[in-house]
Parts: sequence; structure tokens; C-alpha cells
Amino acid sequence: MSGNDQESGILVATPDGRFYQWPKGPPESPDLNLPIPGTTTLPHIFPKGTGVDATLGERGKRYGEFKDQAVYAQGMADIARSSPNWHTMAPDQKEGLSIIFNKIGRILNGDPDYSDSWHDIAGYATLVDKRLKAEGK
Repeated sequence: MSGNDQESGILVATPDGRFYQWPKGPPESPDLNLPIPGTTTLPHIFPKGTGVDATLGERGKRYGEFKDQAVYAQGMADIARSSPNWHTMAPDQKEGLSIIFNKIGRILNGDPDYSDSWHDIAGYATLVDKRLKAEGK
């Protein structure tokens, strides 16, 4: 058995190649059909190759290098923060724009035809729009 420290515990690989999250270190021979000690939660099984490295690899293929995408997103954020309106905006407006800049950075640096990026932009704008309409603005 081998483990990699994770924020919420340890990612454990069993001899048969299954991975699961075990908080605060696993026992020597955990029974995956029994709840995690002190809980009613069964261990979460991770198929081999689905850890953080796999996720980063998938995102890199879709969006390009993160360091390059960050240049676009932070450039837009710098412009927004320099606006005289920035300091008067509500937190959801600032956060909405920040996330939208991230999504635009992904589009500019990666796959511009990935519809989910465009959908996400519309979603975050819609959240602010709904709040403003609910407040009669």
C-alpha cells in the first residue's frame, strides 16, 4: 500500500490498483466496505490515474498552460481593479468578473470552441443579473 498526502487526508493505493481517500492516515489493511472510522461514510474510490496529475493533464489539453492563461486573466483583472468603479462594486460583481476573466483567459489560451467555457461566462453574469433584478436595480 502507498499513500500521497492530500489536503483532506491520504490518497491510498491498494495492491489491486484502486485508490481511495482516507482522512488522517489509513489503517494497515482497510476494509473498503466498512465506513471510515468515526463516520458513516464509505471510503471514496478513485480509479487509477484520476488524481491531481490526471486532472491537470486534462485541463492543460483543453485550456493550455496555466501560467500562460493566467497572463490573460490577470491582465484583465488588473484593468478592472484600476477602474474607478471597482471599489464601489459588490463582492459578487467583483468575483463574477474575476471568474469571467479566468474563463476568457482559458478561451484565449486554449480551445475557443469549448462551449462549456462560454456557458460558464453566461452563468456567472446571470448570477449577478438575478441578484440585481431581485433588488429592483
